[in-house]
Amino acid sequence: MNRTTVTPLPRSLDPLPGESLTGFLLRLSYHLAVPPADLMRRTGLSQGSTYVSPVLSTGLTASMIEDFSVATRLSQSEVEALTLRPLARHFPPVRQALQKAMKLHWLFGKVTRYCPRCLAGDDSLIQQRYGGTWHALWRLPDVFLCIEHRCFLEHLCPACGQPITGNKNRRLISRSAAVGLHPAQCRGSVASTSGQWSRGQFIAICGARLDRFTPQDAPSQQHIDLQARILAKLDPHYPAEQSARYFTELHLLSSLVIATWPAGNLKAPDPTTMTTDRVLAERRSGEEASPVAFTSNAPPVEARACAAILLNADAIHSAPDRSTAMSPLMPTYESGGRRAQRYNTWEFAFKAARQECSP
Repeated sequence: MNRTTVTPLPRSLDPLPGESLTGFLLRLSYHLAVPPADLMRRTGLSQGSTYVSPVLSTGLTASMIEDFSVATRLSQSEVEALTLRPLARHFPPVRQALQKAMKLHWLFGKVTRYCPRCLAGDDSLIQQRYGGTWHALWRLPDVFLCIEHRCFLEHLCPACGQPITGNKNRRLISRSAAVGLHPAQCRGSVASTSGQWSRGQFIAICGARLDRFTPQDAPSQQHIDLQARILAKLDPHYPAEQSARYFTELHLLSSLVIATWPAGNLKAPDPTTMTTDRVLAERRSGEEASPVAFTSNAPPVEARACAAILLNADAIHSAPDRSTAMSPLMPTYESGGRRAQRYNTWEFAFKAARQECSP
């Protein structure tokens, strides 16, 4: 899109604290009663294409920021705050994504997590009309629960059972041509007797409200305390170098915990470790079933499993002697087979990041 054609929209909204670019677009498109695709075109995000990459949730170019600012009547600092770019100095995966330095596992691209109670909003009139906050931090695997509402984040729709973005094609907003969807409605695809014809059947949008159900299980105090420490390190006032080193080491240790699970679980069994057992067993079953399997130590999307893995990794990181704390994991490696391959995957990541680790 030619930048000179961007003009102010007839109306706009103030961003909510911590709101993501996607969340702001969903609320504004609902407010203006236009499809998100039209809104992305009119704000300069689509650049003349019908495809808008989810990478934009990490950071916009300078020209995109300027265009979006003009169209939405926001300051450029408000526009940048809708992305993860402000975390670049504190959270290395954001910096690496902006530099296109390497394939990243510690940023979610296809999916996002959510807190139903956050999406329900507060008692303010604006949030009653257009919903609450889709938080930018929900794109980070390290953010696995909502401290305010003391619940694990979700990623599946309770109605259709699919990831709530319906984003198999990696777009900033799935089903972006649809108009009239509330920001808290699921955009997953479901079979229907009418709708859009695809692959031999009619496909419709799920449309279930994500802000109208209550998660059943509550996190432990250990998980809440860990999440609080992680969020403190993401605060812009926290020393950036300390944060960056912590997250680099936490992610490497998490990958080691994943590679060696269940030996990587050094904590007493609880519902989150049982979820991790299931999630990683399913992953490894898929690896074994594929003749060209790719072994990954990436963090699970399932927040409860990620919480168990990060809790173990943080325990090793905070141990007085990390070598001793890690020693129970090391004998689990054998020559050949998937265990060795998972270890090799971890070792490759360690060698790539070792310059950013503590001695």
